[in-house]
Amino acid sequence: MEIKNITAVCGWALPPNWFGEQIQQAFPNSRIKTLYPTNPFCSESARKALDENPADLYIGYSLGSLWLFTHRQYLPSSSIKAAIAPILSFTHEGDRGGKTPKTKLKFFLRLLERSLETGQAALKDFYSVCSAPFPDDRLIEVPQRGVLIKGLEFLESALATPASTKDFIAVSGEKDVFLDSEILRRYIPGLLIEKAVGHSPGPLLRRLAKELSRRNLL
Repeated sequence: MEIKNITAVCGWALPPNWFGEQIQQAFPNSRIKTLYPTNPFCSESARKALDENPADLYIGYSLGSLWLFTHRQYLPSSSIKAAIAPILSFTHEGDRGGKTPKTKLKFFLRLLERSLETGQAALKDFYSVCSAPFPDDRLIEVPQRGVLIKGLEFLESALATPASTKDFIAVSGEKDVFLDSEILRRYIPGLLIEKAVGHSPGPLLRRLAKELSRRNLL
């Protein structure tokens, strides 16, 4: 199968254009559309976004993976589905591979709510922790604070079932600061764990491309 069109769903607080550039590097011959869920809880907006952006391959990264798992009923059954840095539950309390305590997430949420200045400082810390290698001058492309807050609320409360990951090719980094890959593997038996890799999307996308090529899907 030739993958001509890719629809990819961004991780939290990532500029969609930057994320699209990372995907283009791993899949240079494909047309790429990146989505950022502005209201991740809304089933109807998910249906509309996926209907309007049909693809041969759907990729969810981090928050985007949780969003795809949550709304997977709107994905075409014939499409290839992939999740990198897959999230079933972001918080430690969800007991599905997330490492972040709810108290820490709530503190981060308060920083974003307080002011634009504290919010931007918190974002820079977040990018540093997850090794997202894009320059400060692209902060202007990050979604608005209200959208970011909804995303954090989604990460705090959404819980995906192991069944929702069926037919997904999933790739996680061994050194991910937000996810415990060994725990995740209990819920996603076919999970591919990339050694010495963290949460940054680039290496995970490259491993995904290799896996698709190995399966003669690319």
